[in-house]
Amino acid sequence: MFQRLRKLLTSVPSITVVGLVSAYLLVGFFVLPAVLRWQLGKQIAAGGYVLQVGDLRFDPLRLRLEVDRVSLTDRSGAPMLGFDNLMVDLEWRSITDRAWTIADSRLLAPMPRIDRAKDGSHNFSALLAQFVSDAPEHTTQGTTVPPVRLELLLLTDGRIGWLDQQLEQPLASAPSPGFARPPEEVRGNLGAARPFLVSRIAPLHLQLFGLSTAGSNSGSRMPRRAWYR
Repeated sequence: MFQRLRKLLTSVPSITVVGLVSAYLLVGFFVLPAVLRWQLGKQIAAGGYVLQVGDLRFDPLRLRLEVDRVSLTDRSGAPMLGFDNLMVDLEWRSITDRAWTIADSRLLAPMPRIDRAKDGSHNFSALLAQFVSDAPEHTTQGTTVPPVRLELLLLTDGRIGWLDQQLEQPLASAPSPGFARPPEEVRGNLGAARPFLVSRIAPLHLQLFGLSTAGSNSGSRMPRRAWYR
């Protein structure tokens, strides 16, 4: 019996399976997080922005991605975006559904800051344009992007900072802690003092259920509901 078991364990198929599983776990636990951190930092830094990531983990058994303590600053060092934790739980049935099926996703303490300049552009304009320019212009004929199905999105303790230099209103409430408070006045085109508005939305809590990018004929029966306060 032991001879037969030993022969089975040392056979080529058994060794191949063990090797493939070990390689998958090694890539999932160690290689993939390192590659994601490197690529994200590289793409962001190409535009002069600074991305800091505290910790990035991926569980290849549960297909769960977690990112902690993320902050994004612009070329001048002003904060643009940050959050404490992001968790995305992908389901294995994405393979059979031919769609990225996310069972659970949670975003804790997101803090975006939106600055709109006098010309109507905002502080994310250049970054978005950079990603659009890096995207391929043409896709291969016959290839389609798999739809995304999101069963639950939970956003907790969000804070949105807003600064608008186009509005001639007195200075409003200062943004959340960690957002730099701008000077009380900026100069207009004619050199006259022009007040602008700084405001915030906090705290923000949001739950979304049953979101899908698939069409109505995709067979998705996920309900669509939302709750926020």
